[in-house]
Amino acid sequence: MKNGSLPFIAILTLSVFITLTGFSRSEDIAQPSWVKPGASIVYHGSLNIGGEGVLEATVRWSVKDMDANTITLKACIESSSLRASISRVFKVSAATGRLLSIDDENIDTGRFFLWLYPPPDTGDIVEIEGLPYRVSGIEFINASNRIWNCIIVNSTVDDPYIRGIATRWYDRETGIQVKVYMNLSFSYIFKGRNTTSSAEADLILVSASL
Repeated sequence: MKNGSLPFIAILTLSVFITLTGFSRSEDIAQPSWVKPGASIVYHGSLNIGGEGVLEATVRWSVKDMDANTITLKACIESSSLRASISRVFKVSAATGRLLSIDDENIDTGRFFLWLYPPPDTGDIVEIEGLPYRVSGIEFINASNRIWNCIIVNSTVDDPYIRGIATRWYDRETGIQVKVYMNLSFSYIFKGRNTTSSAEADLILVSASL
């Protein structure tokens, strides 16, 4: 597996390997009606890492179980570019919408990113994955053979190890995440040396069974 595979998988899962600084804000949290066992969402993702070309993957999410306290989802990532696939089980609080664990390992990176509901208003600030996002406007996105009426949320990432911008598009009716764009730079230690890398990532919805 190439060295670039780690940031590739990190960006596509959008939280499995990256823990970001927390951001606290009181918000109304609700689950959209489609979040129930059997619902599934599929994305196509591409990542351009400087000097290593474009990597592509399919990211499949499915709701496996749900009770009064916890929503259990499974994510499967398949990449023909890397000839690799991985799967992870996510548990999300039904009351707060926060990520509780990944593969039964307790983790709290903030509000889960797969849906944003009820939709906030333009100018509002919402927390997603521990980052403050500002709602900048509305845009129609053509994805999965339909037009989605989306709110746009933007954030600037300024962490000692990760810097850049992140933009997400959420459907105003269902709250589903339709599209993601990130342009990030990474600083990390590889083989005892300080190393930097940059990555531009796109993720877009290709199907939704809700």
